[in-house]
Amino acid sequence: MHFENILSLPMQQKLPTVASQCIIPDQYLDKAIKSGSFDYAIVKFYNNPNCQYDQTNFNDTLLTRSWNSWTWLVQLDNNVFMGLLGSATAAPSSGYIPQDYYHLSNVLPHIIQSYNYGGIVIWDRFHDDENSYDKQIEEHVKRHALQFVTQVFKAIERFVSASLNVMFLN
Repeated sequence: MHFENILSLPMQQKLPTVASQCIIPDQYLDKAIKSGSFDYAIVKFYNNPNCQYDQTNFNDTLLTRSWNSWTWLVQLDNNVFMGLLGSATAAPSSGYIPQDYYHLSNVLPHIIQSYNYGGIVIWDRFHDDENSYDKQIEEHVKRHALQFVTQVFKAIERFVSASLNVMFLN
C-alpha cells in the first residue's frame, strides 16, 4: 500500500509506525516521516557505516550524532526507537555495540536522555538468543520500553498479515 492509502484507512485499522534506516533523509520514507502522521519511528542504527557505532575504533560519534538528528526530525510527540543488533554477526556491515558495561554505559545513557526516546529494538531474536543481548542492556534501558516494542511488533505483524490477506484474497 502507498502512504496516502494507509492514511485514508479508518484509525482502528492503523498502527502509526514507521521503520527506517538511520541515514537522513530516508530515500523512501522522508515525506511520511516529516508528515507527523506516525507516533513511532523505529530506526535501524546498523548496517549503515555513516550512522552506526564504529566497532573498530569503539567510537559512538556517528551513532549519537545520527540519533540526535532523528530525535529532532520527528514530531515532538512521537517516540524514536533505536534499532540495534543482537550480535556482531547479525548484519554484514555491522554497527554492533559490544554488550560489555563500558560500551553500553557510554552509548545508552545518551540515548535514553532524549525527550522522545521510545526504547530499543533488537535485530534479530535469533542472534539475541545466542548471547542474551537483551538481558545485557536491561539495566540501561527502561524495562517497559522493551515490553512495548514487543507489543508494537506483534501489532505490526497482525496489521501486515491482515492487509496482505485483503490485498491478495480480494
